[in-house]
Amino acid sequence: MSAGAPSRLTALLALRGTSNEPDLSSLSWTDTQPRIRRMRSRRNPYRPGTASYARFREAALRRRAALARTTAAHARTPETRRRAQQRASAAQRGLRAIETREEFRSELNEHDRSTFDRLSIKRQNRLLEVARVYPDSIPRDLPDPFYGPDREALWRLSYSTRAGIRLRATA
Repeated sequence: MSAGAPSRLTALLALRGTSNEPDLSSLSWTDTQPRIRRMRSRRNPYRPGTASYARFREAALRRRAALARTTAAHARTPETRRRAQQRASAAQRGLRAIETREEFRSELNEHDRSTFDRLSIKRQNRLLEVARVYPDSIPRDLPDPFYGPDREALWRLSYSTRAGIRLRATA
């Protein structure tokens, strides 16, 4: 690069309008790479486990699956095709998991839905797994399937799904 030509960093900063941005001109190019990359990426503004996060994540997974399918279709080597197909399959598994949680969430009343949304995705999946394995009731001779800080909320949701309490509130 010639001494008089503007750098890519200068061009990016000029395009962004850096009136309220920190001055990055004193940093070297390698120091600013993570910051510029962060500016381009889609940031997740939602709390994981909520319905809005599920919509955001579903869109991202659909984009990822489409890109992987296209990559697999245009791949020249079997290894590249296999890796692209694995990425597409992983995205499809993520979409199925989101769909399963959304189906469960849609059957909850408003109070239970807000409780379910406050759980982490790991705990939501645990609740769904217990409901799938033990649809009628959890046998008393088994150890407690719910452990950790959200144990009471998980048990309450588990009981309400079995007792028919989780019917949607009628409008």
